[in-house]
Order: sequence, then C-alpha cells, then structure tokens
Amino acid sequence: MLNTVKVPKQFEPIFQKAQDYVNKYFKKRKEDPSKGTLEIFGERYILIRAASMSIDFFESIKNLYKDQGEEEAFNVARQLLFDIAHAIGRQDAKNFHKKMELKDPIEKLSAGPVHFSHSGWAFVDIFAESRPAPDESYYLIYDHPFSFESDAWLKSTRKSDFPVCVMNAGYSSGWCEESFGLPLVASEIMCRAKGDDACRFIMAHPSKIEGHIENYLKKRPKLAKKITKYEIPGFFKRKEMEKALQESEEKYRAFFNTAKDGIFINDETRKFIDVNPAACESLGYSKEELLKLSSKEIDLETVGYEASKKVLDTSANKVMFEVNQKRKDGSFLPVEVTKTFFNVGSQQFSLSIARDITERKRAEEALLKANEELEERVEERTEELVSTNKLLRNEIRERKQAEAEIRRLNEELEQRVHKRTAQLEATNQELESFCYSVSHDLRAPLRAINGFSQILLEEYLDKLDDEGRRLLNIIQGNTHKMAELIDNLLSLSRVGRREIELSVIDMDKLIQTVSNEIGTTEENLQIYLKPIPPARGDGGMIRQVFFHLIANAIKFTRSSKAAMIEVGGYTQDPENIYYVRDNGIGFDMQYIDKLFGAFQRLHSGEEFEGTGIGLATVKRIINRHGGRVWAEGKENEGATFYFSLPMDK
Repeated sequence: MLNTVKVPKQFEPIFQKAQDYVNKYFKKRKEDPSKGTLEIFGERYILIRAASMSIDFFESIKNLYKDQGEEEAFNVARQLLFDIAHAIGRQDAKNFHKKMELKDPIEKLSAGPVHFSHSGWAFVDIFAESRPAPDESYYLIYDHPFSFESDAWLKSTRKSDFPVCVMNAGYSSGWCEESFGLPLVASEIMCRAKGDDACRFIMAHPSKIEGHIENYLKKRPKLAKKITKYEIPGFFKRKEMEKALQESEEKYRAFFNTAKDGIFINDETRKFIDVNPAACESLGYSKEELLKLSSKEIDLETVGYEASKKVLDTSANKVMFEVNQKRKDGSFLPVEVTKTFFNVGSQQFSLSIARDITERKRAEEALLKANEELEERVEERTEELVSTNKLLRNEIRERKQAEAEIRRLNEELEQRVHKRTAQLEATNQELESFCYSVSHDLRAPLRAINGFSQILLEEYLDKLDDEGRRLLNIIQGNTHKMAELIDNLLSLSRVGRREIELSVIDMDKLIQTVSNEIGTTEENLQIYLKPIPPARGDGGMIRQVFFHLIANAIKFTRSSKAAMIEVGGYTQDPENIYYVRDNGIGFDMQYIDKLFGAFQRLHSGEEFEGTGIGLATVKRIINRHGGRVWAEGKENEGATFYFSLPMDK
C-alpha cells in the first residue's frame, strides 16, 4: 500500500516499487552516540532541529542584516536556504539513483518523495494535472501537507506574510533536476505559515515557470486573490542577472567605443576620467592628452548658453545645452551636449554626450537667410494679392449678377415648361378621347363591310370569277386588320381613362390563362412558363401586358427552326421583375428608343405586319402602376422584354 506519497493512479506502480526499496533502506538504521554517528544503509546521516533551519535561521539572518531592513534580510535567508537545499537534493538524488541503478526519469523521480517522507522533510501529494517530461514542457504541481518549515512557524505561533517552505522547494527541484537532466525550479505559491489551506508548489523549467503560475491563477480567480508574495527563487535569477550584467557591460563598452558622438566622463572637478575614440577624433587629441584636461579647458560657452540649457530630467539632474568646444588646432566645434549627473558612493560624476551640430548650424543660418528672402517675397506677393483681390471682387460681383439673371431665366423656363406640359396633357386627353370616339364610330361601317363581304363569300361565291373571289378575300383580310387596329386603339385609349383596381395577382395562373388564350399552331414553337412571384396590380391590365408581350414574341419567332419563348420573373427588392424572352430575329439596340412608341415598327414587310400599338400599350399600363419597362436584344439572337412592379409590402 502506498502510504509515504500521494500520486496520480498511473504512477502508483512505479512509486510503490520506490517505496518498498526506500522502506528497506531506512530500516537499516544504526546509531552510536559514543561516536556521534547515525547511519542508514551504510550512509551517515545527521539530525537537525526543524526550527533551526527555518524560523530560527530567518531570525539569525535578520539580526545580521538589521541595518539593511527585515525584507532584505529575509531575501538573503531565502536565497541561501534554497541554494543549499537545491544542491543537497541533487546530490542525494545522484547517490540514490546510483544505488538503485535507475535509468528512467520517472523511476528516478519516484524515490525522491518517498525519501522526503522518511527523512522528515514533508509528505508529498502530486496532482493529476502534472506533466513530468524530460524537456522544457516539464510541469509538476504538488502539496506538502506536513512541511517541516511551515510546522516550525505554526508551532512558534508566528505567522509569516510570505511562503516559508524554501528548503522544501529547493530540495524537491534539485532531486527532479538530477532525475530529468534539465534545469528545474520550484516556487511555493501557497503556504500554511501565512494562513493558506495548504503548502502548494509549482515546479517547471526556469523559462516557463512564471507562465505556468500565471495560467494556474488565471483558471482559479478566487484562489488568485489569496495568493500573494510568491517568488521565483533567486538561485537561477542570480545566474541570469550575472549574465545580463556581463552582456550589458559588453554592450555599453561596444557602444562607448563605436558611438559617432563624443562621450566624456568627468569627476566632480570636471576633469576627464574617460573619453571615447569619437571624442578624441572630433577634438584632435589623443586619449592620453584629453585625460590630462578638464571640460573647463575645452568648453567655451556660447552667448546663448543659458537660453539653450534645458533640464531634461530633474530627478536624474539631466540637462542639455549647446557650447563651442575648442579643438587642439585652435578651431571651434559647435556641439549639443546632453549631460547626466550620477553618484558612486559619496562622489559625483557626470557623463556627457557631445553631438556635432556644425551642419545644423549651417542649415539654421541658411534657413534664417531663406526666411528673410521669403519675407521679402511674401511682402511683394501680398501687394500683388491685394491688387488681384480687387479684380476678383469685381468678377464676383459680375458673376452674382449673371447668376441672378440665370435664375430669372430658369424660373421663366420652368413656367413655360409647366404651361407646355399642361398643354400636352390636355392634348393627350383630347387624343385619347378622339381615339376612343373614332374607334367606336369606325366599328359600325366596318361591321357592315365585313358582314356583306361574308354574305358574298357564302351565297354568291359560285357566281364570282377568280378575280372577284381574289378581290373579295382582299377586302375581308383588310377588314380584319382594320378591326385589329381599332381594337388596339381602343385598348390604348382605355389605359388612361380607366381607374386601376388593385388586388393581389396570382401571376402563374394569369400567364397560363394568357398562354391558353393566345394559343399557337406553330409545331416548332416551345413555350416555357417559369414560376414567378405574385404581384399587386390591376389583373385585367397586367393580363393585357403579358398578352401583347407573348404575342409579340410569337410573331418574331415564327421563322425560327427551333423557336423558344420563356416567361418568368424574380424579386429584386424593392420591386418584382418579370420578363418574356425569345430566340427570334431580335433587334439592334440603337433603335431601343423607338421600340415602345405608338405606330413604330422596326421590321418592315408583310411577314411582320402590325400596328405598333401593343408595346406602347404595355408601357402606358406599367407606367400607371409605377413600374418600369425596358428591353434587351441582338439581331438574329432574340430579345428579352422586361417590366417591373412595386413589391406588395
């Protein structure tokens, strides 16, 4: 039974094996007070009072470092304890692995917590979310329910404001580091000595541990509020700091030696104690010569020194100013100096960076001269602009007068257009009335002509010769054409006179009715009726629209060997669009403006006879419904006629 450590189920067999071995190891115990020895399995051990390595140790270090404050003293104590425990953990693990002849990292790790328990450090409870792996993804989270360090603080009735189980963290991370062969560090994020429910640790690679801790706390916001003052032990930080300091020193020295600006370091007497190569080159001195001088001897303050002096950082006493530096050959070098003062112990020093501003000064002089020339040109230009402004005011006045005249003419034109529109509307109404009256008046004599010609054909056909029959057939054919023309005129005139009766139209049913009414005997003609959306309009008028468009399509597809007519529609917010498409003779788009005019015909000859009123009627009906009519076509490739109706909201 596993009783010296608590681990996830999958690791229990490995840890059971380790427990059995370590139990046997610690049973072979031998004490000889006369020699001051304590041996376990042939290894000499020492017993140390727990409090002396925790609370007493912290108190001792606090007294030693009392001049530097309690926090600094405790930081020193934590670093020492972690480093010592980490080293002990590594060496104990190395010795154990050798005796047990272990190779697998998990088996190497397994003996550590069991040894930990037997040697009185703590009991280890490893969480199931741990991922012990031999690379930088290593992650271990565990509790020490009976840590000797937290127990020492609790028994002393002392309460800490920081995690105290430093040696536990150091020893366990040292053992695991030796087991897995990669750097590892452990951080105690919760501690019973500071009032937490448990002593909890997270162990990981030094480069990953902060991220693991942040992720752990992010997933547990309530717990995160209680977790304070944890830190990554300084054993690894010191190495990183030393490396960083070395790199920083190298970077500084490289910058110092390669900088293009002159760099001077002075003591409080303004004597140079270090200069860079750029400073020597700009002033013409060797480094040895400059180190014998002071800034008093080369900095000749300009008249504008006080005006140019700027305090950049009051806390660091950082200033910027311009001076003329005297070269070795007696010439002068204008520079912009940024000077920072700093202390080393009780002595003050300054670091000055001098940038050559010769070109800037030349540019400033050139700019000043250019500004003077510009002012002269501006003055001249101003006089020109004043003169031009007077001319512009006159032009503006004249333009306003012209605009007023244009407005007057526009108003007059609008009145004339309005008057002309009213006249055209009146004329249009008169024409509609005329067409309506003429259509009715022509019907009576036309019926008489048609009736008598029919009687002649039925009763006197045998008494007529061939020429008489031919002439009579011509009379009857033209009578039918005249009747069709009258019907179309009457239909056109009724569009403007009739009130529109709106209702919801089942367009599929309406088109089927129109198709049946028209009918066709053309064997090569195919008519395809596509499903189309319903519309709101005058059913009778819309039926006329489809009647004229389908009849028109049939007329111009008769000569096709495989004639096809397609009727369909679709919704395109805010309107419904319907179409009749054919593959007949088509038309040239340059004549599109004539297409919907009354009595207009694009095709001459008896083959395509017609009045030209049908499409004009279509346009008037759709216009009255608030829609649009248009067409697309190409000669010998067919035509498509479209019209739109507002959607039924």
